[in-house]
Amino acid sequence: AFAAVVEVKRVRIDSFRATAAGGELAGQGTVALDGARAFSVSARARDFDASRFADVPRTLLKGTIEATGTLTPAWDVTAKVALDNGSQVADTRLSGTARGHFNAQRAVDVEANVQASSASIVLKGAFGAVGDKLNFALDAPRVADLRPMLVRVVPEWPEGLAGALKVFVAQNASLTDVHWTM
Repeated sequence: AFAAVVEVKRVRIDSFRATAAGGELAGQGTVALDGARAFSVSARARDFDASRFADVPRTLLKGTIEATGTLTPAWDVTAKVALDNGSQVADTRLSGTARGHFNAQRAVDVEANVQASSASIVLKGAFGAVGDKLNFALDAPRVADLRPMLVRVVPEWPEGLAGALKVFVAQNASLTDVHWTM
């Protein structure tokens, strides 16, 4: 379903809804038809499987997204995402929040606190330009739990790989508490 109104140099999307297999993505937004093509979108996912619409792993998304930005001459987006408990990507439980300001060259004001199965990751900072710092902490007590979600990125994931990984990076890299078994 889609309901929109074309106003002077702007489309106001009063509502959109994509449904498949019992899931739904619904929201509203605006997009300018001139200049930098400013846009805004606010949406909520309920058991939404993005793989029905794009070449991504099977998902079960529950949560919200809010984004504003421009599309030309190059995209520039400020976004906030919240994934509720019960969300999944490639059969890996996923929940948490993320926000930031992004474009093709840089990400700033990045803050994320995400739980992926038994792992947690916290990000804060910026990256993409000289002097940027992105601090992160990763705690993965059972690395093998991440395999279903990461197998597209690491297709040759060693069978039987197990272990724990705990990393905290702030300006100078450090790696602690690494334990592996094969």
